[in-house]
Amino acid sequence: MHAMRSSAHGTTDTESRSISSEFPQPSPSKNLGDSPVQVKEDTCLAGLGQQVTKKKGKRCNRRNAAATQRMNTENDLELEAQRLHEANQQLEHDNAMMRLQMRTMRRQHQQHLHQLQREADDFVDQLAKMLEAPRKAQ
Repeated sequence: MHAMRSSAHGTTDTESRSISSEFPQPSPSKNLGDSPVQVKEDTCLAGLGQQVTKKKGKRCNRRNAAATQRMNTENDLELEAQRLHEANQQLEHDNAMMRLQMRTMRRQHQQHLHQLQREADDFVDQLAKMLEAPRKAQ
């Protein structure tokens, strides 16, 4: 297909091939301009990319740490609320038991007081009878 064609400058394909072998052109697969300056720029950009990635990673880690801390705080608060709720229930139960015990003790005290009052009344009646008996005898 590519038979000997002549180019605009009067060279044939075979001549241009020999010239191109002396001065190789950059291959299309490589980046344009692999000069030392370009390599430094590429390295610098790659380093910046890594720095940006590291910064993003650190930022993400901080965000995750803050979220974890927030969740831990929420969990701590929920646990504390649960503990306080249970303590409150225990106090209410203890209070109810103390009130019941107070009512029971008050009732027992009243019963004992009435018992003592009856005994005192009986004793006074006996004394009165004893004091009246000698008077009747006179």
